[in-house]
Amino acid sequence: MSAPLDEASTWLVTADQPIREVDGLDFERCAHLHNAILRHAWLASRGTLDGFAEQTQTYWERYGDRFSEDVDALHPSMVAYLKHALAHPFNAKGTAFFIHLRDIWGPPGCFEYAPNDSDDEGDHATNEEEKRFIVLYCSDTEFGSHWLGLIYDQTKHVAMMKWQIVGPLNAHRGRKLEVILTRYIELIKRDKIIALPANVSRGERWRGYDDTSTESDIVPRDPRTNARRTTENLDPWTCASYCAADVTETVEIWNEYVRQVEFMRTFRRRKEPPRPSVYTEETLELSGIPHGFAYEFLKSAIRPNFKYMLPGLWLLPPKAFANQPWKDMTEKNNSLYRPRDEWDTPWGEEGDIFPIQLLTNGRSHEPENKYHWCLWRYSEEKPPVPQGLYFDYCSPSRNLAFETNCVFELDKDSAWKGLGGPGNIYSDTKMSLAQFRDEDDFDFAEYRNLELKCILKYALSMVVRGRWGVTEDGVEYRPGDRADRETPLTYMDAGNVA
Repeated sequence: MSAPLDEASTWLVTADQPIREVDGLDFERCAHLHNAILRHAWLASRGTLDGFAEQTQTYWERYGDRFSEDVDALHPSMVAYLKHALAHPFNAKGTAFFIHLRDIWGPPGCFEYAPNDSDDEGDHATNEEEKRFIVLYCSDTEFGSHWLGLIYDQTKHVAMMKWQIVGPLNAHRGRKLEVILTRYIELIKRDKIIALPANVSRGERWRGYDDTSTESDIVPRDPRTNARRTTENLDPWTCASYCAADVTETVEIWNEYVRQVEFMRTFRRRKEPPRPSVYTEETLELSGIPHGFAYEFLKSAIRPNFKYMLPGLWLLPPKAFANQPWKDMTEKNNSLYRPRDEWDTPWGEEGDIFPIQLLTNGRSHEPENKYHWCLWRYSEEKPPVPQGLYFDYCSPSRNLAFETNCVFELDKDSAWKGLGGPGNIYSDTKMSLAQFRDEDDFDFAEYRNLELKCILKYALSMVVRGRWGVTEDGVEYRPGDRADRETPLTYMDAGNVA
């Protein structure tokens, strides 16, 4: 994979290498992980580690004089970390430590944020608070005009991502810095976050005044992963909209869920011959969906032999799937579905993936919200929206795009029959990733919908626990007490399958 990352394997947090009990920050472990990420980025970008040692210093060696008046505000273990962690070696505009973090942030900026749980905005730190919370890694304007970064709590010795300076800090969501850095390395190893060679440029784009939007015929891509550069501000990093591991893991949990439901219908497990996939490749080609995550998943996962995959929702029949409701959105002359921006010109990028419907309840409705996820910035005439579960809109050419995300599109009555109450899984509301926890949670995207595999994990847990029933027709909702009905889907639920 990468020599720097392989060499750091003994410092990763794993079941066999748990968190160590130390006074404060485990600076030695964190510095090794931090430095491994920097070396990997250099090697991937330049093809060699030549020159790395000559152009790098520890953060304290390069910027330690900035702390002359504030060193007492730092915990001794934090000072030790800054004396072992390397400063960013690229030393050029547009480079970054990781896909969403620019670099370690020194004074005065690192001391200028204090959490304020009673207000909607952060304030300048008090003398007491500035000794507790520091901005250890700064973010970038790529993520908003009031960006912040990775906050470190010098009392509890945990870190948490805060994307914007406004809003309260969820300090109870913090994790050990070595856990976060381990997760970053895991994302690199699974080719979700990729350090690109320097010769992979973003590619040229032109936007005309005659309702045209094109880009160069050949978009430069990484020869190893086929990844493209999505921003010039976070070199050398890019985020793949999906990776092979995403497909494999989602297929596995889908198949496990299907077989569990089938077992609970008959209470017999038996060897089975090879089964057909959810849809044939012929159906997938007719649907017009691109060869991406949804395509690879649907041609690999097994087709259930029952109707209801989730309460009140079933798979689209092959003929209906081939005639996707948003199939013609990208056709240039179809004014009904053309996305428009505030100047009434075409909106979007070439290669955008429009919503792909997977499950249905057989009905459509007209959403009241003009900023609806499917109809946002569209023409005045809006078609009824078929209800069900969709793979969310995705623009792979943009930074932090996720083909794995799903969204429920259901009216309030259907939502209540599914789980009930605000915040249930049958909701088209964007959820902040920072509010949920499981092994796939990484402080990496401020707002994103749930991944399909998380929904499937949750569904499996509901079936196994008996909170959803199983009949000959498949999964059904069994109303329980009020607490059961109003329990929202969380990543913690999804990760704790019985």
